[in-house]
Amino acid sequence: PPEYAVWPQGVSIASCRGEGPDARIQIDPGVTDGLLRELFYPIRVATLHNPMEQPAVNHWSLDFNGESSEPFEGFVLWTFTRTSLLTATTGRSTTVTGEPFFVNPVTITFRPRNTVRGAGMIIQVMSPPSWEIAREADGECKIMMQPVSADAAGFGNADLNVPPDPNFIGPPSLIWGDADVLCSIDATQRTLTATVLASEREITANRDYQLTIFVKNPTLTIPPVEESPTNVWQLDTFDSPSSSGVLPIFRDSITLKGYPVYNKARQW
Repeated sequence: PPEYAVWPQGVSIASCRGEGPDARIQIDPGVTDGLLRELFYPIRVATLHNPMEQPAVNHWSLDFNGESSEPFEGFVLWTFTRTSLLTATTGRSTTVTGEPFFVNPVTITFRPRNTVRGAGMIIQVMSPPSWEIAREADGECKIMMQPVSADAAGFGNADLNVPPDPNFIGPPSLIWGDADVLCSIDATQRTLTATVLASEREITANRDYQLTIFVKNPTLTIPPVEESPTNVWQLDTFDSPSSSGVLPIFRDSITLKGYPVYNKARQW
């Protein structure tokens, strides 16, 4: 952009070292006058990874040559807000050979940052190790996807840190039908990919949604995420190629705390 000065020839980056959230950069002016005052210079710093959720205080600052900037607003993560993960049972699956597994519904509520729409858009869920996505009789999986509300109550200035109550009694017109989605499972049995077939379907930014998938709980007990860091779920969305155009199709992503799995009561 024209408001930025061209980086001076002869000025080089001598070193760049990351220390936690800080980047320490040494600039060698060589035989030049270095970076001149009253000019805007662009600089790019690569981060190891983005945080798992939007920071409550999202500000950056810059110190250079004995001067410090005021804290300035950071970038908004492409992630979901108002998330929750609810399940019907936290009991472990049976270990008895030949005894049927109980299919356990898991409902995720979320509010996306980005809109995805059209045939070919994807919703993807990866379960923690030891969980298994349940298959229907035809070998495919099943999801139930819908807006939490049919009206503007699902939009607006709700607290982004408070998830909505899921809606299990909404009208059938809200629910995406089996004809709208092709649901598949990868070889690990842990990743569910729902590819939307209906061109009129979309997940609208800043609206509350709920997604219910069906899983088989582990056959062993699993502690909470505080004791078992791998007990997390991953939710991602990808735009359709027709809607995304030349941009990459990846949109929003979040890691959610999983639920613990306990021994079932043997006698009532």
